[in-house]
Amino acid sequence: MLFLSVFNTDGQTKDSLSYSFSGFVRFDYWNDTRVNDEAVEGLFSLVPSQKVFDSYGNDLNERSSANALALASRIKLVAAGVKIFGANTSSFLEADFTGTSGSSRVRFRHAAITLGWQNSSLLIGLYWHPMVVTGTLPSIISLNTGAPFQPFNRSPQVTFTHNFIGSFGLAASASWQSDYTSNGPVGYSSSYIRNAALPDFTFHLKYANAGLEVGALGDIFVIQPRTYTVSLLNGNIRKATTTLTSLSYQGYIKYTNKQLFVIAKAIMGQNLAHQLLIGGYGTTSIDSQTGAERYTPFNDLSTYLNIGYGNAVKASIFLGYEKNLGTNKVLVGSDQNIYGRSLNIASLVRIAPNITWTVKNFMLGSEVEYTNAEYGTFEFPSKGRLTNCYRVSNTRLLFLAIYNF
Repeated sequence: MLFLSVFNTDGQTKDSLSYSFSGFVRFDYWNDTRVNDEAVEGLFSLVPSQKVFDSYGNDLNERSSANALALASRIKLVAAGVKIFGANTSSFLEADFTGTSGSSRVRFRHAAITLGWQNSSLLIGLYWHPMVVTGTLPSIISLNTGAPFQPFNRSPQVTFTHNFIGSFGLAASASWQSDYTSNGPVGYSSSYIRNAALPDFTFHLKYANAGLEVGALGDIFVIQPRTYTVSLLNGNIRKATTTLTSLSYQGYIKYTNKQLFVIAKAIMGQNLAHQLLIGGYGTTSIDSQTGAERYTPFNDLSTYLNIGYGNAVKASIFLGYEKNLGTNKVLVGSDQNIYGRSLNIASLVRIAPNITWTVKNFMLGSEVEYTNAEYGTFEFPSKGRLTNCYRVSNTRLLFLAIYNF
């Protein structure tokens, strides 16, 4: 805001910086029938946890729990009114209180600058990753916003969008990692994309006309898992430069007509652990002389259908399916040579109906989220094959109250 306020040249004396403040107070109460892989004291749920047995054969994760929090409450500040390079500019900051599980800490959600021309716009800063596609976010009330069937990631980025004559638009983005990072030899970290010295490139082509929106995305993601390797024979350290390139594709369609809406999306992704989808990579070879490794990404198919109807009173249902398709090359080693998120899940299913009631700026909502996961054990060598599979499920009953301001 300071930058915008002092960027007044002689030709811009009529600029008048304006501010708007908004947000909401949100209260969640939920009850789970099983332990989940989760964050923020359970407020953000992903998948039901795998079986873990005690000394008597009892599954420690087969138990219910409940909690209530107001950490998802949010504040947003927008500043606008300055014209630069012929563009209308604005900036916004958005934060909530889900910074650290176990305590309420302010966390930046978004912090971005936008420049808008007649047919083009430029966004610079921290915002939803381009793979998220905000216009097609499913209508659910859980804080997970459809993850892990729907990408969930906010990243530092530069995104340029151009609208062509007619109803077509094209966006190109270069993004990096901040809170949502890849997994690897040192755990979850942004170091892998920084080591590769290349951003995550995303291209988005869309068509929007009246109540119909159709789009396709392509994503090119390069990481370097290691900067050095250690010989298995003599312990010598050697500089490593091996990278892994992953390609992901997404297609979607959204239809709206008065109070009815339908959203369908499918993603064929590689190494999308940083998007909170099932994803990652494994080792295909290990040189015993130098310790040098080669990698291959896991393939993941994720799809969902979201149908809803209503306005003040709105009902909708979310149907999601995800399948771990393994790798294109044979994996070697052991579980220690596989890096990612939920890669021991063969398939995942979710059914989540909900209903909301809105009166002016106040909303009440309830949702039942049933998620079923098929876990397995890796077989080596193989292309990510899982054996001895079994299923576990969780049913979450969620109640929500929001006051918007």
